[in-house]
Amino acid sequence: MMKVKLFMLLFAFSAVAFVGCDDDDDDFLPETSVVSAFTSKYPKAEKVSWGNKTDYKVAEFILDNHEMEAWFDTQGNWFMTETDIRFEELPLAVQEKHVLGVYANWKVDDVDRIERYNTETIYVVEVEKDKQEVELIYAADGTLIKVITDDTGKPHQPLVITKAITDFISDKYPGAKILEYDSEKNRIEVDILHNAIYKDVLFSLEGEWIRTEWDVYKRDVPAVVLQTIEQKYSGYKIDDIEFHETPAGSRYAFELEKGDMEINVYLTPEGVEIN
Repeated sequence: MMKVKLFMLLFAFSAVAFVGCDDDDDDFLPETSVVSAFTSKYPKAEKVSWGNKTDYKVAEFILDNHEMEAWFDTQGNWFMTETDIRFEELPLAVQEKHVLGVYANWKVDDVDRIERYNTETIYVVEVEKDKQEVELIYAADGTLIKVITDDTGKPHQPLVITKAITDFISDKYPGAKILEYDSEKNRIEVDILHNAIYKDVLFSLEGEWIRTEWDVYKRDVPAVVLQTIEQKYSGYKIDDIEFHETPAGSRYAFELEKGDMEINVYLTPEGVEIN
């Protein structure tokens, strides 16, 4: 089960900051190539209106009684569609995981399906309780990928991932499916599904691979590693275990706690503690 992380950040790559609609003219139409691409993709769309958002041409429309928003570049290439759906229209696996999760007693305020070029579909469930608002990002199989506590009201946007990063992921993790992409102050994080495991692949802002990490169960940790923990950290409780792949080698990362004390411990697959 993938560890849920709290991120106070935007849903899109920082280089593509949202600036809202630049053209409020109801009669605005983008280039013919964009309109043609949209019509081809959504021939039954109704009540279509167009606007500019950053470098994209965005169509807002109605299709099958759903409010939708589709993003294209100026050449007519499709990048993203956001669809407002009902909770009951979520994949059954997402519904089941949500009603059994820690946010089950929060009020569901909005539900969206996000489809983006070159990535897997994700589902966004916005929930609120008292004055708190949270976005829950689910994969189609019900896995809760992220919990976003950002309250800036920034919208979802197309993901712009460099070819160097996508090529690295394709080479190192054949068959991996990209789910999410985040850019922070000093690193880039790409969430992938590889061999039925959700993994976080971290890069520097220059695109250099830092490490890949994913959650593991205690039962899957080598006995020699657990023996080291038991001998050197007797009395501590294991709170979380991750496996890290780095350019320098692999390691197990333990979060241990004893009372109010929390420590991080790293061991090689052979049970040797490292810094």
